[in-house]
Amino acid sequence: MERAQERELERTAWDLYVSQYPFMTENNFRTFSEYKQNFSTDIPVSVLSQLRDRNKLKSNSKQTKEELLSELNQINAAAKEMSK
Repeated sequence: MERAQERELERTAWDLYVSQYPFMTENNFRTFSEYKQNFSTDIPVSVLSQLRDRNKLKSNSKQTKEELLSELNQINAAAKEMSK
């Protein structure tokens, strides 16, 4: 069970890293290994819990387009905040 949680956290870290990568510059670039080491301390607890909750949704979720876009905007805002 613990290994599954570690994998889920790593997958979430990767998803956020990939979303932040285009915004990285020479001054704030980090490798994924560096990013992953600080992942849980870099992300506000509220964002991390939202990501975990999102990952619990079934793949056949009946979210509307507006709900999905709203969720995406929240994740992107958190990612931009982290890259500052």
